[in-house]
Amino acid sequence: MTIVNLRAARTRIVRAVFALLGAAAMAVPLSAAAPSSAHAAAASCSITVQNGVFEIAYGCGGGLISASHACQQTGIVVNTDGTTTTDECADVAVADNAGGAQVWGEGEFYCQGDETECQGMNVSVYVYVENSSGTDYTSPATNYKCNPTIGFCPDGGRAMVSSPHFTATRGTCYFSYAIDPADGENGDPQVISAEEHAFHAESELRSNTVEFCFR
Repeated sequence: MTIVNLRAARTRIVRAVFALLGAAAMAVPLSAAAPSSAHAAAASCSITVQNGVFEIAYGCGGGLISASHACQQTGIVVNTDGTTTTDECADVAVADNAGGAQVWGEGEFYCQGDETECQGMNVSVYVYVENSSGTDYTSPATNYKCNPTIGFCPDGGRAMVSSPHFTATRGTCYFSYAIDPADGENGDPQVISAEEHAFHAESELRSNTVEFCFR
């Protein structure tokens, strides 16, 4: 992705990577997330919490476990018009319905501030899952791209990108976290462009690890 700097004379770039952690003992329905063409929204999900463990009952159409939510800022552009940041988040998502019990990672990618539409994205997300017996699974990464040539990036919203789903077993408990890789990690790109600048994620972002059981 080639970016021509048209505003260098009046633009100061600050590169920053920091975690913005959020935790709440509930699930966020995927249908309530910001719109994106990266995945189809799912139905709401009812989850309870017992001693810090999330209980997923049958009938959960799909939801984010909000206690898993973590974000980092990958770039800042400050100029005379204001400040624009490029950001990414990672969440663990679950479902248990007629399609089976499933776990996946959900990456969220967006720009905010002076410009709310990113000029381009080439980003990835994957998920790690471990069950109570110690068997682990790491999904392949899902890649998502947007720019004016192949499809505009969400304006004022977030690109919600789902990793491949892990097929879980009812009556089993799991630990899981989602990962937005660092740029170039395992060959996966992680670039968000804004204000004529391409920002490469310099460090991996992991969601908070959550424990949950399918009942």
